[in-house]
Amino acid sequence: MKKWSWLSDYQIGSIFKEDTSEFTELPTLAIGVMVDYSKETVFVVYADLSWKSVPFHRFKPSGTLGSAYYCEPNFKEFQVTDWGLSIRFGDYEAGVDSI
Repeated sequence: MKKWSWLSDYQIGSIFKEDTSEFTELPTLAIGVMVDYSKETVFVVYADLSWKSVPFHRFKPSGTLGSAYYCEPNFKEFQVTDWGLSIRFGDYEAGVDSI
């Protein structure tokens, strides 16, 4: 099973509103993400329309096990957030530049 999440039309439009030839950060902004549960892989689509596949195991839990700050990615709940700068998996958030 595969599932997609995209930035809103407004957010995507805002990224491309001006002359994009001056935007050097386009490869670091995500506009979409797809999770393929059968392959345990996340596919990230960047604003320059390039993409990257990342296996689930690359998303390590944050915090210390047993602490209030421990957080594991929940690949069933995900969305592109912060105007394409991060991707949220449940309460877990990963910066696009670190993916």
